[in-house]
Amino acid sequence: MIWAIEDDAVQVVWGDLPAGTVQAEVGEQTADLDHVGGAGSLVVNNLPPSSKLQMVVRSAAGTTILKFTTLTPPPGERLARIATVSDLHLGAERWGFLKTMNESKMELPAGVDSKVAATPAAMRSATAAIAEAVSWGATQLVIKGDAAHHRTPEAFRLVDQLVDKYVDLPILMIPGNHDVDDQSDMDVPSTFGQRQLPLIRSQEHLDLPGLRLLVTDSTMDNAGPGTIMENRSELLDLAADTPGPVLLAIHHHFQPKSYPTYWPLGIPAPESTDFLTDLGRSNKNTLVTSGHTHRNRVRRHGPVLLTQVASTRDWPGVWAGYTIYEGGISQVVRRIAQPGAIHWHEYSKDAVGGIWRYWSSGPMKQRCLSHSWT
Repeated sequence: MIWAIEDDAVQVVWGDLPAGTVQAEVGEQTADLDHVGGAGSLVVNNLPPSSKLQMVVRSAAGTTILKFTTLTPPPGERLARIATVSDLHLGAERWGFLKTMNESKMELPAGVDSKVAATPAAMRSATAAIAEAVSWGATQLVIKGDAAHHRTPEAFRLVDQLVDKYVDLPILMIPGNHDVDDQSDMDVPSTFGQRQLPLIRSQEHLDLPGLRLLVTDSTMDNAGPGTIMENRSELLDLAADTPGPVLLAIHHHFQPKSYPTYWPLGIPAPESTDFLTDLGRSNKNTLVTSGHTHRNRVRRHGPVLLTQVASTRDWPGVWAGYTIYEGGISQVVRRIAQPGAIHWHEYSKDAVGGIWRYWSSGPMKQRCLSHSWT
């Protein structure tokens, strides 16, 4: 299936193909993979924007033809690329509604590297996501919370290991509710790894070419839901005090209704509604991206565009890329392609009696989009 579409690229994924060469061809552009068998992915680049195209996928199973249309980019020059990951849950060993799904019940293809296979799924998924985002062109990463599965020394040591794998990559990291839960009475670390990466417990901003990047802590200790109240005024001031647009990265989603319509709980209304209304007044050219829900969705609140992006750790296993243009921004949500990760993600989609595969993915238009500033 076609999973992700950009203005100049397309990602195709499959759940099960025989081992052997897989080739994806779009016009004169091709991509090849020495496939180990099972699930996999290919990306075809250098495509024309705003174009109706056809992909031919050839494998040992035969030939498949897929049709798609590349996005229309926002106006102006391309200025920068940012990536986000969230809900890494390093240290997690089980998955599913009843927590009965684990790696001992699945089998990786024989062609998966033994060192990769020996690494727990959460870590290999997070590591692959960041590596793929950097290869895509991201020069700034935001970790949007729940890097650790629980507030424990063991999980935090895994976060240390992860951030030290990318010492040359600028990273902004905020906590999620799992990072500050009640699984121990230890203090949440203020920095991680030998690189001493700060965990942002208030708010921070970074002025990049074309926009201001804002990140903020939305957690409450020992609680699942979130809040924006502690950092509300500062965020609104930072959004207003810039001549350009804003990208706000946060862990918890903003609930649109006074009663929750799905789990987990985010930032409750009317707190969400009041803040988003004021944010739109402070800077109408704002995109808010969150994690927490482990699903891909898009909605609007007045002029503010809000996206939710799924987890690296479980189905569909993704990272998000943001390309900044002079006149707008585009979002792409790509599946993690590394064989050791994507096989776990395919296995994990059967959670909640198989409903999870439909609930979490979201439609294409709520994963990949082009947004022009007004």
